[in-house]
Amino acid sequence: ILFFIFIFKTFKIKISMYTSKFSKGKEDKSKLSFSRVLISNIVFLTHILIMIYIAFGWLSPIDWMLWGLIFLYLGTELLWKITGSCILTDFERKIRGIPESTPETFFMVRIIYYITRMEVSPEKSIIFVKIWGRIACLISIIRLLY
Repeated sequence: ILFFIFIFKTFKIKISMYTSKFSKGKEDKSKLSFSRVLISNIVFLTHILIMIYIAFGWLSPIDWMLWGLIFLYLGTELLWKITGSCILTDFERKIRGIPESTPETFFMVRIIYYITRMEVSPEKSIIFVKIWGRIACLISIIRLLY
Protein backbone atom coordinates (compact mmCIF):
# COMPACT_ATOMS: atom_id res chain seq x y z
CA ILE A 1 0.00 0.00 0.00
CA LEU A 2 2.85 2.37 0.84
CA PHE A 3 4.38 1.63 -2.57
CA PHE A 4 1.20 2.78 -4.33
CA ILE A 5 0.94 5.88 -2.17
CA PHE A 6 4.54 6.70 -3.11
CA ILE A 7 3.81 6.14 -6.83
CA PHE A 8 0.64 8.24 -6.74
CA LYS A 9 2.39 11.06 -4.86
CA THR A 10 5.51 10.94 -7.05
CA PHE A 11 3.63 11.09 -10.33
CA LYS A 12 0.81 13.18 -8.83
CA ILE A 13 -1.67 10.59 -10.06
CA LYS A 14 -5.25 11.40 -9.31
CA ILE A 15 -7.14 8.13 -9.25
CA SER A 16 -10.61 9.42 -9.94
CA MET A 17 -11.78 10.39 -13.39
CA TYR A 18 -13.66 13.31 -11.86
CA THR A 19 -10.53 14.75 -10.24
CA SER A 20 -8.47 14.49 -13.39
CA LYS A 21 -8.31 16.45 -16.61
CA PHE A 22 -10.43 13.70 -18.13
CA SER A 23 -13.65 14.51 -16.32
CA LYS A 24 -14.80 17.27 -18.70
CA GLY A 25 -18.17 17.47 -16.98
CA LYS A 26 -19.11 13.88 -17.72
CA GLU A 27 -20.08 13.17 -14.13
CA ASP A 28 -21.23 15.14 -11.14
CA LYS A 29 -18.97 14.49 -8.17
CA SER A 30 -21.73 15.37 -5.71
CA LYS A 31 -23.97 12.58 -7.02
CA LEU A 32 -21.47 9.82 -6.28
CA SER A 33 -21.68 8.24 -2.88
CA PHE A 34 -18.57 7.42 -0.89
CA SER A 35 -19.09 3.70 -1.52
CA ARG A 36 -19.25 4.20 -5.31
CA VAL A 37 -16.07 6.28 -5.26
CA LEU A 38 -14.37 3.68 -3.07
CA ILE A 39 -15.43 0.77 -5.30
CA SER A 40 -14.38 2.58 -8.48
CA ASN A 41 -10.99 3.40 -6.93
CA ILE A 42 -10.55 -0.26 -5.94
CA VAL A 43 -11.34 -1.28 -9.53
CA PHE A 44 -8.80 1.27 -10.77
CA LEU A 45 -6.11 -0.02 -8.38
CA THR A 46 -6.89 -3.62 -9.40
CA HIS A 47 -6.44 -2.54 -13.01
CA ILE A 48 -3.06 -1.01 -12.13
CA LEU A 49 -1.95 -4.21 -10.34
CA ILE A 50 -2.89 -6.32 -13.36
CA MET A 51 -1.06 -3.90 -15.65
CA ILE A 52 2.10 -4.05 -13.51
CA TYR A 53 1.92 -7.86 -13.34
CA ILE A 54 1.60 -8.18 -17.12
CA ALA A 55 4.28 -5.54 -17.75
CA PHE A 56 6.89 -6.94 -15.37
CA GLY A 57 5.77 -10.47 -14.43
CA TRP A 58 8.18 -12.00 -16.94
CA LEU A 59 11.03 -10.95 -14.60
CA SER A 60 9.86 -13.45 -11.98
CA PRO A 61 11.95 -16.58 -11.37
CA ILE A 62 8.83 -18.51 -10.32
CA ASP A 63 7.27 -20.72 -13.00
CA TRP A 64 3.66 -20.38 -11.84
CA MET A 65 3.92 -16.60 -12.12
CA LEU A 66 5.12 -16.94 -15.71
CA TRP A 67 2.22 -19.29 -16.47
CA GLY A 68 -0.15 -16.86 -14.79
CA LEU A 69 1.12 -14.00 -16.93
CA ILE A 70 0.66 -16.05 -20.11
CA PHE A 71 -2.91 -17.05 -19.26
CA LEU A 72 -3.86 -13.61 -17.95
CA TYR A 73 -2.56 -11.77 -21.00
CA LEU A 74 -3.99 -14.25 -23.51
CA GLY A 75 -7.31 -14.09 -21.65
CA THR A 76 -7.18 -10.31 -21.82
CA GLU A 77 -6.54 -10.40 -25.58
CA LEU A 78 -9.42 -12.83 -26.03
CA LEU A 79 -11.69 -10.59 -23.96
CA TRP A 80 -10.73 -7.57 -26.10
CA LYS A 81 -11.61 -9.56 -29.24
CA ILE A 82 -14.97 -10.71 -27.87
CA THR A 83 -16.20 -7.50 -26.19
CA GLY A 84 -14.16 -4.88 -28.02
CA SER A 85 -13.12 -3.23 -24.76
CA CYS A 86 -11.80 -3.91 -21.28
CA ILE A 87 -14.39 -4.96 -18.73
CA LEU A 88 -12.51 -3.25 -15.88
CA THR A 89 -12.53 0.10 -17.68
CA ASP A 90 -16.22 -0.33 -18.53
CA PHE A 91 -17.05 -1.33 -14.95
CA GLU A 92 -15.17 1.66 -13.49
CA ARG A 93 -16.86 4.01 -15.96
CA LYS A 94 -20.33 2.67 -15.06
CA ILE A 95 -19.69 2.97 -11.32
CA ARG A 96 -18.54 6.57 -11.79
CA GLY A 97 -21.68 7.33 -13.79
CA ILE A 98 -19.98 8.11 -17.10
CA PRO A 99 -22.49 6.90 -19.69
CA GLU A 100 -20.40 6.61 -22.84
CA SER A 101 -16.88 5.49 -23.56
CA THR A 102 -14.71 8.37 -24.71
CA PRO A 103 -11.00 8.51 -25.52
CA GLU A 104 -10.46 10.29 -22.20
CA THR A 105 -11.84 7.35 -20.21
CA PHE A 106 -9.49 4.71 -21.67
CA PHE A 107 -7.35 3.31 -18.86
CA MET A 108 -4.00 3.32 -20.69
CA VAL A 109 -4.59 6.80 -22.13
CA ARG A 110 -4.96 8.07 -18.56
CA ILE A 111 -1.95 6.13 -17.25
CA ILE A 112 0.32 7.27 -20.10
CA TYR A 113 -0.80 10.85 -19.55
CA TYR A 114 -0.22 10.71 -15.79
CA ILE A 115 3.29 9.27 -16.17
CA THR A 116 4.56 11.16 -19.23
CA ARG A 117 2.15 14.14 -19.46
CA MET A 118 1.77 13.25 -23.14
CA GLU A 119 -1.66 12.87 -24.69
CA VAL A 120 -1.94 9.79 -26.87
CA SER A 121 -4.83 8.47 -28.88
CA PRO A 122 -6.65 5.33 -27.74
CA GLU A 123 -5.44 3.56 -30.88
CA LYS A 124 -1.78 4.25 -30.06
CA SER A 125 -2.26 3.21 -26.45
CA ILE A 126 -3.86 -0.06 -27.56
CA ILE A 127 -0.95 -0.74 -29.94
CA PHE A 128 1.52 0.00 -27.12
CA VAL A 129 -0.29 -2.34 -24.70
CA LYS A 130 -0.51 -5.15 -27.25
CA ILE A 131 3.17 -4.90 -28.20
CA TRP A 132 4.30 -4.80 -24.57
CA GLY A 133 1.94 -7.61 -23.53
CA ARG A 134 2.90 -9.87 -26.41
CA ILE A 135 6.60 -9.34 -25.78
CA ALA A 136 6.10 -10.11 -22.07
CA CYS A 137 4.11 -13.21 -23.00
CA LEU A 138 6.77 -14.35 -25.48
CA ILE A 139 9.59 -13.83 -22.95
CA SER A 140 7.60 -15.82 -20.38
CA ILE A 141 7.14 -18.69 -22.83
CA ILE A 142 10.85 -18.68 -23.71
CA ARG A 143 11.81 -18.66 -20.02
CA LEU A 144 9.51 -21.60 -19.34
CA LEU A 145 11.03 -23.58 -22.20
CA TYR A 146 14.63 -23.07 -21.02
